[in-house]
Amino acid sequence: MPPISPLTVLHIRARRILRSPWVRTLASCSEVLAKLLVFLGVLAWLWEIPDRAQQRHDAAWTLINIARGAPGEAGRKRALEGLNNDSVSLAGIDLSRAILPGINLTLANLSDAIFDDADLRQAKFGCNFLRILWNHGCTNFDHAQFHGTRLDQTDFRYGLFTRTVFAGKGGAVYEPNFAHAVIADASLERMTFLNADFAEALIARTSFSDVRFRTPFDTDASPDLFYGTQFLNVDLTKTNLTMSMLAQAKLCGVIVDGFRVNQNCEHSPNSKVSVTPP
Repeated sequence: MPPISPLTVLHIRARRILRSPWVRTLASCSEVLAKLLVFLGVLAWLWEIPDRAQQRHDAAWTLINIARGAPGEAGRKRALEGLNNDSVSLAGIDLSRAILPGINLTLANLSDAIFDDADLRQAKFGCNFLRILWNHGCTNFDHAQFHGTRLDQTDFRYGLFTRTVFAGKGGAVYEPNFAHAVIADASLERMTFLNADFAEALIARTSFSDVRFRTPFDTDASPDLFYGTQFLNVDLTKTNLTMSMLAQAKLCGVIVDGFRVNQNCEHSPNSKVSVTPP
């Protein structure tokens, strides 16, 4: 019988060791430990999420505050959208002279915000009906200020405009969308709305001064512009609106054409059409 080589002896002993119970126990423990380390790593990552979010927010606010009042975009578009996506309130923000066309701030809290001389063309603030149901509201512009703001094709659908101030510089605002918006106790001055959409909006106790509503092909506004729009206790004397332009609107205590008018008013059951001196 030939002698057994040292390598063969070493191999046999190694197999016996690997088959021993204590080695198998150690291997099982190592596997459990590896899974535990992975689990702890995931927990640590989740634990640090708020800190990372706060760091992002602090960086965004720093950029926005540095650029306050400066013309241009200056990185504010991405910073603002990021804050809004994280449901951070933008109340009281000053975006004067900011150039932010196409910005998406749907569902933002922009109460007391200042947009003087800003460029918000094609900006997206509006919501659809499903988002309204899910979020119990849309973008909030309570007490916001729009002096000389560019609002061409801006989406304000379902927006809340209470005590909001719109003051133009005499130029036309092309195709803004205020459908289903609530405009209450607000002020509109020196503005010309060209082919705007106010369908199904509620306009209550709002001041109009030197405001014109027009369409691209007619000198005056089309009745479709105010389809289903509800005017509540509004003086339209200083606008170009007439009863024929408001034929499809709901008028409740509205002064137009020198008369106080109730027409299809939901607040007065006996007012299909009634006209009285103001």
